[in-house]
Amino acid sequence: METINEIQDEIIEEFAGLDDWMDKYQLLIDLGNEQEPLDEQYKTEQNLIDGCQSRVWLQADYTDGIINFAAESHVDRSIENPGIFVETNVLGTLVVLNAAKSAWETADGFKEGKRFLHVSTDEVYGSLENEGDYFYETTPYDPHSPYSASKASSDLIVKSYVDTYHFPALITN
Repeated sequence: METINEIQDEIIEEFAGLDDWMDKYQLLIDLGNEQEPLDEQYKTEQNLIDGCQSRVWLQADYTDGIINFAAESHVDRSIENPGIFVETNVLGTLVVLNAAKSAWETADGFKEGKRFLHVSTDEVYGSLENEGDYFYETTPYDPHSPYSASKASSDLIVKSYVDTYHFPALITN
């Protein structure tokens, strides 16, 4: 059985061998899809945070940026099981933020050239009144499902890190 360090080294080597950013993006998606679901006995808050933070810490120190999709999605699934959306989208975002903050923080702020990109969704804004209307960055949040509420929550946690720690993050919707 391979250790986490051996697996990480293989991933880093394969990633480094790719020139096109779309190939790199696809590799990350494929790696995520290959993961076996975690046995229910291991799905505890303590295990989620400790286990995930260890893996993220190993990778955050070697990279200039992190893209966080907070990727539990689909409104219908969030209605059936809202808890997993809070775990993944809210606690998962917190774990990744803390790992990046720990890896990138210096006595004077943060290492030069580091960036955390938090990918959100337009669903945090609610519904549009009329066809042809648009959401803007200044549109107030108005989530209407556990999915959109969990994404809005993760957005606000990222914003709080930017405001509190001057953390180098951007939020896209």
